[in-house]
Amino acid sequence: MEVLASPQDSALRNATAALDSLERSFARSRASLDSEALALRDANRLDSAYAPRYAAFEHRRAATAQLRSSRDKARRVRDSLAARATAKR
Repeated sequence: MEVLASPQDSALRNATAALDSLERSFARSRASLDSEALALRDANRLDSAYAPRYAAFEHRRAATAQLRSSRDKARRVRDSLAARATAKR
């Protein structure tokens, strides 16, 4: 016998899965940025390779900020769905 989840539970499950995925992606990106920031801190800023490396870092930093924003939005959606599910019980 198969029990189908209500549409609300399904939406909450999907929102939680999306949030989990964004959390993992953000954590990996943030850890990579932290590591690169330490390397840049210790790098020779007069070296010709420094400027392109820093520009790439800034590009990744901006992408990570957008990822954080998406993660935060997904958290608000998930929390809203969870609150509605709790209120209906």
